[in-house]
Amino acid sequence: METPLCLCLLLLLGRAEFLLWTYVLFGSRVHFVSRVN
Repeated sequence: METPLCLCLLLLLGRAEFLLWTYVLFGSRVHFVSRVN
């Protein structure tokens, strides 16, 4: 039984969203630290 395409897309979208949020949080933290110093 093969994996449904929608399930693959959902997993990829979830992973992409997780990476995007991590990048946004990390970027904002670095920006905040650079502004403070």
